[in-house]
Amino acid sequence: MPVQLTRVTITALFGVYDIDVEISDNTIVIVGENGTGKSTLISLIYYALTAQWSRLAGISFKDCTLTIDDKLYRFEREAIQVFSRKRHPGVEQYIRRRLGSRSDAILSMLDRHDSEYWLNSRHMELRKFHSQYMPSSFPMQALIDYVSNLGDPSLLPVNYPDIEQFEQVVRQRMTSQVLFLPTYRRIEKELRAVFPDLDLAEGLESYNKHRDAAKERGYIELVEFGMTDVIETFKSTLTSLDRNFRSELNRLTGTYLRDVIRGEYRQSNTEELAAPKVAQTVEAMLSRIEDEILPQEDRDRLHVLLAEIQSGRPMEQEQRILAYFLSKLVGIHQSQQDREKPVRQFVAICNRYLTGKQFVFDPLSFELSVQSTLPIQKTAPGSYATIQLQGLSSGEKQIVSLFAHVLLSKSDTFFVLIDEPELSILVEWQRRFLEDIRATGLCRGLIAVTHSPCICENTLASYAHSIQEFIKTSEYPETIEEYPATAEMEADQ
Repeated sequence: MPVQLTRVTITALFGVYDIDVEISDNTIVIVGENGTGKSTLISLIYYALTAQWSRLAGISFKDCTLTIDDKLYRFEREAIQVFSRKRHPGVEQYIRRRLGSRSDAILSMLDRHDSEYWLNSRHMELRKFHSQYMPSSFPMQALIDYVSNLGDPSLLPVNYPDIEQFEQVVRQRMTSQVLFLPTYRRIEKELRAVFPDLDLAEGLESYNKHRDAAKERGYIELVEFGMTDVIETFKSTLTSLDRNFRSELNRLTGTYLRDVIRGEYRQSNTEELAAPKVAQTVEAMLSRIEDEILPQEDRDRLHVLLAEIQSGRPMEQEQRILAYFLSKLVGIHQSQQDREKPVRQFVAICNRYLTGKQFVFDPLSFELSVQSTLPIQKTAPGSYATIQLQGLSSGEKQIVSLFAHVLLSKSDTFFVLIDEPELSILVEWQRRFLEDIRATGLCRGLIAVTHSPCICENTLASYAHSIQEFIKTSEYPETIEEYPATAEMEADQ
């Protein structure tokens, strides 16, 4: 049974709001305007479920409580900050790697003062230091984590048994991969088009490191849905299908002689070969076998045999031996169909969103491509132009990337969190997007925040709520300093 998240409460979000959200069936769609805390709420849930404490500490709130499987876990932000600092012993090594020969001088200057000096007054002294001595690309969070350890964190009046217990529970019970689509997700190609002189290699390399490390920990942020990863996913999936199919054929040819010698063909049930659809199945299987292995005259003999079986004529011993071979082929076909089901499901779902083009899966050559639905009239009637994935629209790329990850990756199930699922997709797509995610049968949780009521004009309507239902003015009207943790630093540690 998957982890059941039933309630999330936040005290003094931004020092202004208290939020109390009840969740049913691990599913909720929250609708609200900008500035109401939707993105912060879903980010907080994501950081907590994936035990990313330094990033959770970067959100402005007093405390929060998550109810998992009817047990409450309460986290004070002060405790999270200290706990996350204890989890970042490699911050000095990170600074040294980033700054090289300059690191000794930089660390020496930081060591001249204690944590209170650097972090007092909204981190103004540390911000000045960053502006004066650090590269603009160097994450402020790395400096904050370093100077936070200049002193004895154990002197702070905090304890964190709930954090440790919660972390243990989600790591043991959260068997689904947590998949987060934040609102800042973008397309790699579009970034290059807008900033042609910007070298994205370093940033993408850092992101890829972070993403790969996150996969190992059971979560991933789909922040860039460029088609490079999708192409690699296709390649890996299709290669695996091809390899499995050839392995099954090799196993059949390797054991067939043994089975004939042992007479096992006598006990085989060939009645299934008389079914009307079997002829199509056999033809599909024979078409996958190369001519060098099975010449056309041998194929013809099998076709004749199949016709005789379907006519009800009694079989001689030689025919039973061949029929046994055909029944084994049908079995391989059935197992292959099961393995190909995710690809066919991916094609069916994505084609509901594409216009003037469609995904085509060729089970003979194990190829997956996008083709125009309009034939090439002049040069090759009956032929269809192949469209590169990079030529898809932003919305199409988002659809393709998400469902490629959900259906074709190696993860069995997912807990999906999406900030603004309506990004770059048509209104008619919005109405079925979340439904299609749930319909994959792999979604064990779905949390979405949106501006668009169209997102839940479907079977998710009973899970839809206005964020105003959950908000009230906080009794702790205080300003809490907020600083975001960076994926880059986490990836390098």
